[in-house]
Amino acid sequence: MINRRRFLELTSTAALGWSLARCGESGSSVSPPMAQKKWGDPRPDQMPAMVPQEQRPEGVLEVFVLGGLCPWDTFYVVPEYGDPARGGEHADTQWWTFQNDKDMSPAALFEKCGGGDRPIYAPYGTDAIGKTVNLGPFVYPLRDRPDILNRMRIDVMAHDALPHHAAIPIALSGVSRNSARMAALGTHVQRHFAEHGDPARTAPYSYVVYQSSLDIDGNGDAASSVGFHPSSARQMAVRLGPNNPLPAQLARAGVEGYRDQLDSMVAYYQGQYQQRMQRNGSATRAPDLQDFEAARRSLQNHDVLQNLLTADALAIANASACQEDLMGDELETGLGLATQLLTTPNDRAQYVNVMEGGLYPDPAGLGYDTHAMHVLWSSRNMVHLCKQLAAKINEPGENDPNKLDLDKHLIVLNTEFGRTPYREFSKLNPDGTGTDHWCYGYVTIVIGGFVTEDKSGVRGAIGEDGYALQSWHPAEHRAAMLLAQGIWPFSPEGFRVSDVRDAKTELEAAMFLKEQILEIPNV
Repeated sequence: MINRRRFLELTSTAALGWSLARCGESGSSVSPPMAQKKWGDPRPDQMPAMVPQEQRPEGVLEVFVLGGLCPWDTFYVVPEYGDPARGGEHADTQWWTFQNDKDMSPAALFEKCGGGDRPIYAPYGTDAIGKTVNLGPFVYPLRDRPDILNRMRIDVMAHDALPHHAAIPIALSGVSRNSARMAALGTHVQRHFAEHGDPARTAPYSYVVYQSSLDIDGNGDAASSVGFHPSSARQMAVRLGPNNPLPAQLARAGVEGYRDQLDSMVAYYQGQYQQRMQRNGSATRAPDLQDFEAARRSLQNHDVLQNLLTADALAIANASACQEDLMGDELETGLGLATQLLTTPNDRAQYVNVMEGGLYPDPAGLGYDTHAMHVLWSSRNMVHLCKQLAAKINEPGENDPNKLDLDKHLIVLNTEFGRTPYREFSKLNPDGTGTDHWCYGYVTIVIGGFVTEDKSGVRGAIGEDGYALQSWHPAEHRAAMLLAQGIWPFSPEGFRVSDVRDAKTELEAAMFLKEQILEIPNV
């Protein structure tokens, strides 16, 4: 026996194979009353908290760094913290943790990864307590792009979940795994734009791209979670990998010659079942039937995807990183696909999440989970990520319509937590060359979109002990990212007022997100 969720997954997967594809359309077979507002709309009295249309991005790219983006050698370098010359209980931590590791020091890997004659770190901004925050060696491809830095903001984050299995859902949805409300950001986006868009559209508005190394049923399922939303709100999931069978499967070759007849037959029996679910001439609430209808639509309305998810778009090229030739650069494929989906003239996506497992993934596909050899793996993965991301963003005056435009697109570098500001010594890693999980002070990066030049810099602060002194919780940040796209974040399926600090009403909570996180003044 299989439960309903597994049946729906298998039904969709039968046509889309590894892709785990789920197309979305407006969810119910019963049209809502005309007076009923669509999902994600505010009440008239809440309109002052909405982001003006001209300040909303045309699309959002999220890159989720799986395993834990370490701030101490990337986006949050404060050299006076942990300085051994100063001594004290925090000596040789944060930036200084691995400085004396000879061939495996940040300086050694910076040189090997192409740092050249650049300074090993460079000042970027001032945090909330007045400390100068530098950008570290492994993000130098972004440092080389002042146009990107001028539209970049470093947000300090904190929560209290240390295991990946608990932290990833919080970072992706804003709520814990044991909450029935756990829904990926792309799920909210898919439902909102499906209900507000062209009813004839069959292409998804929202996608999540998985690398082949990630255990989707374990740590990756939160990226496709729907929570209280109908299954029709599930975003399209694409699984990368060599010799990807998805383009061939989209043609439904197994039913070639009688596809229309098969779909008509299923529709006939489906209609009969719908009649059985009516009472006094009106359709009863039947979530299971609506879920089945959404699964059937994901099988039938796939023709447009053949033009979007082509063999060329899903092809995996080899990679070269830090003087090493590697096999299978799925990040380049994922970012290339995401950029194509966000810039295509027809059926343009509103949101794409690329789940980044690194060039050197661990067995669970969490490439930044550096319990051992932190500097070696972090340098290769981060330099490669920053190079690939910068290459997808238009340079000043370039105006390539096939690249991301920071005036039109919002980019979010998200992660489940950071890494400890000190070495990890454990039975598995007795040499102390790695770092452990650290959720108490880490960073999320936002680029473009609402981050104009006057809003760039650092928000929040992390102290010398690695704990955040001022920070956002992922729930607040996720809700703000919805508001940035013109989606009212508060609903039974979305966020609660209690997810936002000190708020007592939805309007008060939304105004906090708009003014404090998005930094858009109320006019």
